Amino acid sequence: MCNDAVLASNDGMNILKLKFGDDISHAIDVTKTIKKLNPNAKILIDANQAWDVKKSKKFIDAIKGVDIELLEQPVVANNMLGLKEITQYSHIPIVADETCFTLSDVKQVVESKSADIINIKLMKCGGITHAIKILDYCKEKNIPVMFGSMLEGSISINYAYWLVNKYMDVIKYVDLDSPLLYD
Repeated sequence: MCNDAVLASNDGMNILKLKFGDDISHAIDVTKTIKKLNPNAKILIDANQAWDVKKSKKFIDAIKGVDIELLEQPVVANNMLGLKEITQYSHIPIVADETCFTLSDVKQVVESKSADIINIKLMKCGGITHAIKILDYCKEKNIPVMFGSMLEGSISINYAYWLVNKYMDVIKYVDLDSPLLYD
């Protein structure tokens, strides 16, 4: 992971998204090492629902002083109370991803202040019309958005790119990297 991060950074990629499993010590060590090797890179952490509140707090405490952009979905999607507890505890912005499929989900997260940022994906929310409703709501509530992707093809990525350009005032992070995985 560290070697890949250095190669990516050397290729001009200055935003590095690190995805971790449940081994919190590994996540802490790798995060610190990658930031040390790539001091100018923006580091985004995605725990992919692998941690609980205790592990999340341990990670947050261990990386104080390390410049991290955000921490995405540290707990399982249905653990809204845990997500809120982590958001209130953290100096790092917390992103709700798998917790937010629908506009109703987004409203619940925003109204309960369970996350700082909402991750929208066309394939997750049900398409362009639903994404626009979520984006309009986030814009109205002044909630920053990460616009992400799954493994969809170029047509979906192009529509996502169009939305990103239309909603640049609310979209703070763009994670439309699935074309990088095409052969």
